[in-house]
Amino acid sequence: MTGFEWLLLRCARWLWPALAVAWALGLLWGLGSQHFAGAGWLLPLVLSALATHALARWADAVRERFIRESALPQALKRKLRETFPHLGARDAELAERALRQFFIATLRSRGQYTAVPTRAADVMWEVFAHHAQAYAAWCRTALGHVPDHSPVQVLGKKAHYNDGLRRTWYWACCDESIDPRHPSRLPLLFAIDAKLNIPDGLRYAARPPDR
Repeated sequence: MTGFEWLLLRCARWLWPALAVAWALGLLWGLGSQHFAGAGWLLPLVLSALATHALARWADAVRERFIRESALPQALKRKLRETFPHLGARDAELAERALRQFFIATLRSRGQYTAVPTRAADVMWEVFAHHAQAYAAWCRTALGHVPDHSPVQVLGKKAHYNDGLRRTWYWACCDESIDPRHPSRLPLLFAIDAKLNIPDGLRYAARPPDR
């Protein structure tokens, strides 16, 4: 990550508010001094909005790259293998990839709640959240905020959790170019418990069983 990208992430949440404030002040000054006669101010407004949008998209791309490539504490994979002793090193690596996909879904949800759908990912997320300082620093760079850990969820009567699961499903599918409405396979995050044969893990099906 370059120095400019690091600075961009620190300022990303303020890009649109700063643009709005700058233009509000500019309009007040212009109206008071009659510098905004006609529509000559429209082009600068459009250009500055496009530039702000481009910077915001750049910040999202930097965050996604950080989520996919940054080092996570080794304690996450160690705890996973302690919890499920049948897992090997490659299994733990695969589970870590699933956890990263969950954080990608959280980033793309822009602050809306996302529910973790599998036990393997949940175990690793819980351990990460317990390393409070490292977790907070990583999340501020990766997501722009620090989400509280929420235990693994299944579809039920609570709309909040159901919405969170559907949101996670949608973005996990998009991450692997899967049609969320007509999936040909499961994204890794939803398949990981079955792939690793996690005891009492959550199993999902890409399609309903034939009747």
